[in-house]
Amino acid sequence: MVNIFYMIKNLLLYLLIFSCGSIIGQTKPLSEEAEISLLTCSPGEAIYELFGHTAIRVKDPGQGLDLVFNYGIFDFDTPNFVVKFIRGKLLYKLGIDQYRRFEYQYVAQNRRVVEQVFNFNLNEKQTVFNYLLYNAKPKNAYYQYDFFYDNCSSRVFDILIDTLGQNLTFDIPEKNYLSYRQQLDYYIDGNTYPKSPWADFGMDLILGMPADEIADFEGETYLPDLLSQNFTFGILRNSDGLVQSNSVIVPQKKTSNIVNFRITPLLLFWTLCGLTSFLFFVKNNTFTKSLDFILFLFLGLSGVLFTFMWMGTDHEVCYKNLNILWMSPFHILLAINILRDNINDFWKKYLGFTLVVNVLLILFWKILPQDFHAAAFPIILLICMRIVALIKKTE
Repeated sequence: MVNIFYMIKNLLLYLLIFSCGSIIGQTKPLSEEAEISLLTCSPGEAIYELFGHTAIRVKDPGQGLDLVFNYGIFDFDTPNFVVKFIRGKLLYKLGIDQYRRFEYQYVAQNRRVVEQVFNFNLNEKQTVFNYLLYNAKPKNAYYQYDFFYDNCSSRVFDILIDTLGQNLTFDIPEKNYLSYRQQLDYYIDGNTYPKSPWADFGMDLILGMPADEIADFEGETYLPDLLSQNFTFGILRNSDGLVQSNSVIVPQKKTSNIVNFRITPLLLFWTLCGLTSFLFFVKNNTFTKSLDFILFLFLGLSGVLFTFMWMGTDHEVCYKNLNILWMSPFHILLAINILRDNINDFWKKYLGFTLVVNVLLILFWKILPQDFHAAAFPIILLICMRIVALIKKTE
């Protein structure tokens, strides 16, 4: 049975590749009634769908042509997929699909799709279409994905800049631009889309200082909703608006902005912090030793992960991550020595240094060059309390 499903999967893949090859090979010019539009898709449930999606639609009723060009394609069957994904070396590609299949997918997922038809003349339509076809060829289709600087959304902005040149300008609005990290909150804070507190916490942990740089008008285009919004400020040929029409082509049922579970990171870690404070009144014993071992081992392993994401991958968004100040990889060695009851002079000095670092993080919380998640605050307090307890134990 498994082999049958595998054969069907490969057959469908070959058919898709064949159909895409046929499309790329066609050279018939677009007609006057052809339209090129931006498709902006609302977020989905999977983590990689959390920030929505962008694609380009090319529709020519006269030729029966209705295609979607999608820069967000990656192949799960890529050799060493997980390793390449973690290290930031997984190549994404431009794929082509029939619009009806694209629409069916988003209807099935209950995700809204908004279409903005561009106000292109025939020459501009053909230029953009030729550009897309050329980039969809196998030798040109793959690119090195970067979450902030080169993704399925920012690529669309680059396409229009490359193909239209000086014919496209923007009446850039005056406003206070946010950092990349702050812009991500739009999708997960519960005001517009369903609240995702654990995704928010995880991203704030893994993203380094680059996420706190201010994203200007062009920098905002890495997010589908902001790209769509910024295109409304586009001007063609110094007179016409870039966007000719704006409509919802795939509606979405009303979504809830209420989190599906009540245990948020902030609630969990403040609760643990409060419970830990009572341990000051408990004599150090096997329980407290086990607790300290688990705490510093977990912090150390997390520090190893973040250090690897900073220094061992191509994910620029993970560089210079100051979270390793309180999740140091060296905490692993501390945990081992706690388990061995071997807190000698060296580890006493290490505990004192760690305590100073964590206290400074608390004192200068608001002026650090990296924005920490609010739930990290009770964790750092918890660390300080356990360090004080360990120092008292060795006196």
